[in-house]
Amino acid sequence: MDGSKTLTPMSPVLATANFTKDSKVVGSTGCNRYFGTYEENDGKLKLSPLGATQMMCVEDAMEIENAFNNAMEKVTDWQLAKDALVLSDTNGKPIMEFVPITP
Repeated sequence: MDGSKTLTPMSPVLATANFTKDSKVVGSTGCNRYFGTYEENDGKLKLSPLGATQMMCVEDAMEIENAFNNAMEKVTDWQLAKDALVLSDTNGKPIMEFVPITP
């Protein structure tokens, strides 16, 4: 979500998030790669400020990247719902949903 607009990335512009066992988060905003760390405790999630590459992207990818970065700053909660990882804000409002990528 970006304001009242829902953005749905499609190949080749796919935003990803990989949370590793050693408390690192890495992925793609749909254009640039990002990296950081996280702390998880009983469904609460605290992300470090994220670092990222700074390549120029096609127009749609830049819009998705900006929305993605803004949303990641608001993440405080997570849950698994069916086959999706749902990241939410402090009010419990879902702000991002990740589903497994199938080849």
